[in-house]
Parts: sequence; C-alpha cells; structure tokens
Amino acid sequence: MKKLLLTLVLASAAKLALAAGGNVPLLDFTPNLKDKAGLQRGAAAYMNYCAGCHSMKYMRYERLATDLGIPNELAEEHLIFTDQKIGALMANPTSPKLQKQWFGAAPPDLTLVARSRGDAWLYSYLKGFYVDESRPYGYNNLVFKDVGMPNVLLHLQGDQTCEPALALGENGYPARDPISNIAPDNPNVPCGRTQLVDNSGKLSEKEFDVFVSDLVNFLVYTAEPVRIHDRTVLGFDINKRQMIGIYCLLFLMVFGVFDVLLNREYWKDIH
Repeated sequence: MKKLLLTLVLASAAKLALAAGGNVPLLDFTPNLKDKAGLQRGAAAYMNYCAGCHSMKYMRYERLATDLGIPNELAEEHLIFTDQKIGALMANPTSPKLQKQWFGAAPPDLTLVARSRGDAWLYSYLKGFYVDESRPYGYNNLVFKDVGMPNVLLHLQGDQTCEPALALGENGYPARDPISNIAPDNPNVPCGRTQLVDNSGKLSEKEFDVFVSDLVNFLVYTAEPVRIHDRTVLGFDINKRQMIGIYCLLFLMVFGVFDVLLNREYWKDIH
C-alpha cells in the first residue's frame, strides 16, 4: 500500500513538473470559447501556420465550420488548401515517414494538445521562443527545452533573448526593490524569462498577444468541441458535457431511493 501511495505521489509530482515546464512559471491564460470571432481568427491562424506540418485527425472541417458559424462555402475557400472535402477529417496529407525523415520526428497531432498540455502551457510555449545559435534552427523554447520545432511565428513577433528569472518574494511574486521598483534577477535560474529585443515583427506586442490567444483558444476548442455549447444555469456557465453529468447524478440519486426501498422489501422477512 505504501509503495502504491509513493508511486502516485511521484507520478503527480512529475506531471506537475512537466506542466510547469521545469523551473519556468507558466503565463496566465484563460480561454474564452464564447468569442466566435476570436475562434474564427484562431482557425485561420492554425491553417496558415500549423496545418502545413501538423494534423488534426480527430476534427472535421464541417464540424469546425458549423460550430464557429462559418458557411461551408467560405470554409472550403479559405480553410481547406488541399483537395479534401468539407466533411473530411483535418488530416495532414504528408506521409509521417517523410516527416520523420525531414524533421527527425513526425510533428504531433494537435487535436487534443490542449487537453494533454494545458492551455497555459500552450500560451507560454508559443510566446517562449528565443534566440539560441546552438540549435539547428537558431531558436530554443523557454518551456520546452531543445524543442525541434522552428520558430514559425518569428516574422510576427520578432527576436527574443532568454534572460535570468526574476527573484521571487515570500508571496510568490517578484521581489521588487522598494525604491527603484525593479525586481532583481535570480542567479539560480539563468534562463527563466524572455525579453523582446528585435521588434521587427509585423505585429505589435499587444497584437501578437491577441494572435496567440486566438490560436490557443482554437486549440482548446478542438480538444473538446462540446465546450463551445455553453448554457447559463443559476448564473453558472455549464456546457453540454457537464449537463450530461448532472443528469446522470440526478438519475442515480432518484434511482438510489428506489434501490434502498427495494432492498428493504427483499430483506424484511429474513432475520
């Protein structure tokens, strides 16, 4: 029993370490699946910057178009760049064997990446590329060290450098000097944050934040499309999946009453 508990604790600690990207804290991100316009922009961003290498083989173009309010004709014109039909799965036409030969490993499918990695991890990852001349493509990532993916958003954001992490106070926030209001560097974490040094990207810093937010929002949607159909019940946003769970619990509660009564009836004459 002790070994089982120890295994569970170690597994949980490993999962938390992976989600947090090692010693690097993740950026705050809250998905907004009610923003249909943002989800449409995120779909366009995915098709332009991700679909060339990655697949989304558990999602269909038609489901995407219906959920996001995009007419099928526009989806076929602007979101499908191959000879696939509107009802087809969003698979990448390139052979995984060729991708492995080109990149060293086939790029992963992104349908469920928001479930496996988490939305804050994705947001931090897409904003975490920095210049590293030791890497084959010249860039590394703050939350995924030595990642094989090139910095595909470089021309939108510009170059970043990796700076030491800020020293944290007892409350978990950067410990700022009371006079200068500057947070000192943490010498124990030489690479803990990024800093934009070449603002030659097409987008401003704020515009790039919106772009990445839209893309991550879209990936959160594809990981669980049913979440887009939210309902407001007693002031709480409840999606279809949660409603099914509530109905199941209510059914079990009602069924439990009859189950108890039936059990008493069966056993009442047995002493």
